[in-house]
Amino acid sequence: MVLRIGVLFLFVLLGVALFLTALCGRRYARTRDERYRDSHRVCAIGAFILMVAAIVSVKVVKMAQGSIGHGAVLTTHLLFAIPFFLLFVFAFFLFTGIRAPRYHHALVYPCLVLFAAAFIIGAAMLLGIAS
Repeated sequence: MVLRIGVLFLFVLLGVALFLTALCGRRYARTRDERYRDSHRVCAIGAFILMVAAIVSVKVVKMAQGSIGHGAVLTTHLLFAIPFFLLFVFAFFLFTGIRAPRYHHALVYPCLVLFAAAFIIGAAMLLGIAS
């Protein structure tokens, strides 16, 4: 159970990093202050590193303790988690706020909603509430 709580903590940190990234990005878009752009960049890189670490930790927990979820709950979680991952990667690597600000903005907010949905279902699976 300690491993699962550790994984959940990584995803909580990812959520905080995503929130701070969005906050700094909005402030940069409004003010064009370079400090907010730099903070946005640091938070986005931190969120990317946390996402990779969290996904790897889920795999480690699965290998150590067996399957985390089954059936409809896992399928529902993946219906939100996979598009979140893809939108995040597209916004991070392809449609950055500097190169394509309109596309970046259009990708990021659905990405945050998908993360929230995937987090709720994933947390329930990690804690054993839903399996």
